[in-house]
Amino acid sequence: MFSFRKIWKYLWPEIKKNKISCFLMFLGYGVGVIFDSVVKPYLYKEIVDSFTSGNPPEVILHQVTHFAVIICFVIVLYIVAFRTGDYATTYFESNVMKELHDTTFNRLLAHSYNFFSNNFSGSIVAKAKRFSRSFETFTDTVSFQIWFSGVSMAGILTVLFIEAPIIAIVFLVWSLVYIGITFLFIRKKIIMDMEEASADSSVTGQLSDAILNILNIKIFGSSKREQKLFEEATHAQEQKRRRAWYFGNKQNIVQGALMAILQMILLFFEYPLVVQGSYFRGHDRVGAGVYIRSF
Repeated sequence: MFSFRKIWKYLWPEIKKNKISCFLMFLGYGVGVIFDSVVKPYLYKEIVDSFTSGNPPEVILHQVTHFAVIICFVIVLYIVAFRTGDYATTYFESNVMKELHDTTFNRLLAHSYNFFSNNFSGSIVAKAKRFSRSFETFTDTVSFQIWFSGVSMAGILTVLFIEAPIIAIVFLVWSLVYIGITFLFIRKKIIMDMEEASADSSVTGQLSDAILNILNIKIFGSSKREQKLFEEATHAQEQKRRRAWYFGNKQNIVQGALMAILQMILLFFEYPLVVQGSYFRGHDRVGAGVYIRSF
């Protein structure tokens, strides 16, 4: 049975040894996302608002130049932040993976002889390597997907609550529903991924042991038997892999439908803002400015 708490017990001691690079990774990416996904689009909005404000050309030119200079500074800042995060991630992941390899090897040596005699050597090697490599996937998922999305969503919601509270509430409710449904899918998908990984380890073990014992296979003429065993292992792997991938497709369908629903809901909320802005301001250009400021 999958237990993240049990896995975390082995990961946390190695992460603590590299806590500074871990902190710099999240800090660099967090700052980069805020300035790239929140601050820069907001400044572009201000430039568009300047053109639709109805001010004299010289005032508009001054405002646009001012915001353009700030945008250039923001671009440099988030590039430096992202690259800092990249180097911190590289150092952090590489060191932790090395230490996980060492820890795994030391724990394997502590097992009894019966453990090795009752398990395929290829399967043991595959599982040991997967444990270390899985940390890279785990870290990339947390930093590039969860952390990026979380920081970006927090920034967007902050701006929306200031500029358009109604749309912010709609987006917040939709986000909670989206996260909840995705979490349910992930819990189910993890079990399927573990079954697929187990089948992959079995295939690797069969292949490795067949190669190691190739002399015995040749001498005793058991090639047909080994072929049948290997085909059974690959068949089981294919079924579990396809089952996990099909479930991933279902997840994409649901997430795509939620994205479409959000866009359609926002369309119905945007239209009254445009009409109301144009009607009460009495000028189409000012109404356009109200529409743009709603985002």
